[in-house]
Amino acid sequence: SLGVANVLRIGQSARLGMNGRTVTLLASSTPLVYESTGDFSANGSTVIYSASTTATNIATGTYSTLTIRGSAVKSLVGNTTVKTAVNIDAGTLAVGAYTFTVTSSTFNVGSGAALTISASGVVTATGSTWTNLGTVTNSGTITKDATTYFTDVDGNTVGTYNADSATLYIT
Repeated sequence: SLGVANVLRIGQSARLGMNGRTVTLLASSTPLVYESTGDFSANGSTVIYSASTTATNIATGTYSTLTIRGSAVKSLVGNTTVKTAVNIDAGTLAVGAYTFTVTSSTFNVGSGAALTISASGVVTATGSTWTNLGTVTNSGTITKDATTYFTDVDGNTVGTYNADSATLYIT
């Protein structure tokens, strides 16, 4: 496990391979920075964005497990992919005008947490179980494949899901 209080900066042509470890980013603003040709290799790792006081930018890239904690809004700043799990435990994940692709087994919006999707934002889920105990505000598009399903607050599996006046459909 690695806790980063300020900024984790991956320099030009450098590569950070996490290989199953957990990194917790405690700072707000932009706590993970790739310089030019820098690279972050997720390889089964967990990245936790946990700022509580000021909005935080989520680095564009591919994550294995992405966890959102702390009350501050965490915003995508580019198209982002998650391969294993998305956990929004607290605060808000703001997709904005980007594409958020989830090719993982789980997508969880916890109690008191939120996911917001702007009008031009897209969330695509494949092979996932989407559990929403929080708030999903969708002004954009949410698509899922036939292997993805939603569970409602009672634990029932449903093909469509009513999320704060927006309906999610099987595509």
